[in-house]
Amino acid sequence: NDSVTSPPKNQTQYALTDRILGGEKANFRHEHKVQNDGSNTISSLTAIFTWPSHTKDGFILAYLYNFNCWPAELCQCEIRNKVDPLLLTENKQPLSVPTAPEITLPSVITCADVICETIQCHLTDIPGFTKVTIEASLKLWQPTLTHSSIEAKLSTSVTIDTSGSTFLNGRMHQSAASTDIIKYTPPAEISTTNITALIVGVIVGLVLLAATTYI
Repeated sequence: NDSVTSPPKNQTQYALTDRILGGEKANFRHEHKVQNDGSNTISSLTAIFTWPSHTKDGFILAYLYNFNCWPAELCQCEIRNKVDPLLLTENKQPLSVPTAPEITLPSVITCADVICETIQCHLTDIPGFTKVTIEASLKLWQPTLTHSSIEAKLSTSVTIDTSGSTFLNGRMHQSAASTDIIKYTPPAEISTTNITALIVGVIVGLVLLAATTYI
C-alpha cells in the first residue's frame, strides 16, 4: 500500500511562491547573451555563470530555481544539484527555514563578500551571426534578510573562456547583470510579521557580450 510521508519534525511544507520565502516579489531574472558577430563558426567556448548563492555563514542569499541556455543544441550545461536543489518549483516540500541574524552587506555585493557558485556551459559550433542566451531565474531568499536593512546591488556574471576557439586567440571576456535590492515597507492594512521586507528593484538585467571571429 502507498503511504503518505509526513514532513520531518520541525519542518513545514513550502512552495516557491509562499510569502515566507518572499513570494513572487522576491524573484528576478538575469539574461546574458553571447553573440558571434563574425561570419565564421566558433567551434568551442566555455561560459561560466556565477551567482551569489549564500552568505559567509551559509544562509541562502539568492536561490537559483531555473536555468536555461539556448539554442539548446549549442549548449551543454553542468547543472546537476545546482538548480532548484530544494525542489521548490515542483510541489510543496518539507523545509526548515531558519531566520538569519542581522547581516551586513556592502552596497555592491561581490564574491569576496558572500559565497558564490558557478555553472559551466560548453558552447559548440556557434554559426556566424548567431546569438546564444543564458538565462537564470533567482529568488532573493527572504528568511535570510528579514532582520536586516539592506540596500545593495546584487550581480550575476558570465565569464567566457575562448581558449577552445581558433579565431578568438584564447581571450577572456566577462559580462555582468545587476539587480538592486531596495527596502520595502508594506501598507499598514496588510502589515504582518511574515510580510516581505525586501523586494527587487530591477527585474531583468541584460548584457550583450560580442564574440567576433574576424581574422
